[in-house]
Amino acid sequence: MFKQRVITALVLLPLFVSALLYLPTMWLGVLFGAVLLLGAREWLHMFPFAEAVRRAALAVFAGLLALGLILAGYTGAVSAVLAFTLVWWAVALYWIIRAQRSGESQSQDVAAWMPGFPVSSLAVGFMVLWSPFVALLALHQAGESGPKLALYCLTLMWVADTAAYFVGRKFGRRKLASLVSPGKSWEGALGALAVTAIWSVLGGVWLGLSAADMLWFVPLSVVTAGFSVVGDLFESLIKRHAHIKDSGQLLPGHGGVLDRIDSITAGAPLFGLGILWLAKL
Repeated sequence: MFKQRVITALVLLPLFVSALLYLPTMWLGVLFGAVLLLGAREWLHMFPFAEAVRRAALAVFAGLLALGLILAGYTGAVSAVLAFTLVWWAVALYWIIRAQRSGESQSQDVAAWMPGFPVSSLAVGFMVLWSPFVALLALHQAGESGPKLALYCLTLMWVADTAAYFVGRKFGRRKLASLVSPGKSWEGALGALAVTAIWSVLGGVWLGLSAADMLWFVPLSVVTAGFSVVGDLFESLIKRHAHIKDSGQLLPGHGGVLDRIDSITAGAPLFGLGILWLAKL
């Protein structure tokens, strides 16, 4: 499994980085949109919808992606979308805590903690997948350093995930949320934050930030990495409901699209909003 993960990453990572750095925002949006449509398909198959409903939902989501391409160029609209998204993620965090405290059987019962289920799961899925799309496109076109900012945003979550995995395997003792995601530990999470702090300093130097900018850039990065765990835990919660280990089998050794972007769904909106506000873009 680990060998497959490494091989898949080595094949896809250079292509993905090249796309981020060299594609125009419009074409990058088309690429991201195609990936997110695959993620939306995985999401819909974790809920009891008829195939006709799934097809209609994917069509609506494709329309939202097209709208996102337009909105990404307007800072005020992006700020409003991302601010609302963070409020929603606070609700998702409440659901995670409630599921963790409810016991083994109820933690898997989405209907017990998601009002309006299963119809509400459509809106939730749209929010989970659409907001990082808007955030990353807004970052990508934020001046000359935009592509590098978007790439840094993604590497932030990748580095945090990788650090949490290895530190957790070596030193993990205390479970972070045993009923939601048994593999995660407090030690892994703290290790991820420590590594992220170092990575953010290196990233700030790469982006050419001043010492004054570092004073807000490093804390923003660390908070983003910490908050990205909420996205990871939320997807784990949904998968427990669906009684599956991976959201799909598209990526050998990695599972599905949702398995690779779960932390980004929560982290990218926070980082994007922080950059828009603190960098005054």
